[in-house]
Amino acid sequence: QNMMTINDYWQVLAGVRYDEKRSDELTESQVSPKLGVIFHPASNGSIYVQYSESFMPQGTVNSTDYTNDGEELDAERGISYEVGTKWELFDERLYVTGALFDITLENIALDVEDGVNAGGDVMYKKTQDGEQVHRGAEILAQGFVTEELSLTASAMYLDAEITESADYKGNRPADVPEFSASVWSSYKVQNNTNVNLGLIYEGERYGDAANTFKKDGYTRIDMGVSYTHKYDKNLD
Repeated sequence: QNMMTINDYWQVLAGVRYDEKRSDELTESQVSPKLGVIFHPASNGSIYVQYSESFMPQGTVNSTDYTNDGEELDAERGISYEVGTKWELFDERLYVTGALFDITLENIALDVEDGVNAGGDVMYKKTQDGEQVHRGAEILAQGFVTEELSLTASAMYLDAEITESADYKGNRPADVPEFSASVWSSYKVQNNTNVNLGLIYEGERYGDAANTFKKDGYTRIDMGVSYTHKYDKNLD
């Protein structure tokens, strides 16, 4: 991977990655390119576009609940497009980013009902005829409200769909909420001690690819204390 600066306004990022997975039953490989172009309209901001591909081995089906237990799965492959912007504002006291993205995943593993066993329990087969697309937007702001108090806030909207599948085409993937957000705060009590408070929200989402039931949205509160101890006088 290499970042090339052309002038004060333009930079180009280019890279390539080679993956290979070998097993007794299957050998897979992929050359995954990455390309990005960054434009700096001002010294404190940038606008970028990026294209990349991915390769994610899936391993072996490993459960007696599946009729194809022991089968070696093909790797999941992806293509991603992203456009976004990043800015530092108010003398670098506020950092803001925003992005739009489109991600397509192929060879996704989906559970499909495949009869019942001798005990009457439902059996499944893990198939890979699926493809899903995630399109969304994400924003993030991070900065100092005062010298002691810093805040980080983020939000994501995600439109996800299974676009190819013999059984679930048109459904929403499991465990993918349409909206999620978080706020995190850190307050400096002393030079070496901070107290933290966070609020994390995740919207309702389907519990399976068949979209037969939904999980409720939830909000989680995190609290904590961080303490820094300089154990070495030569350590910055």
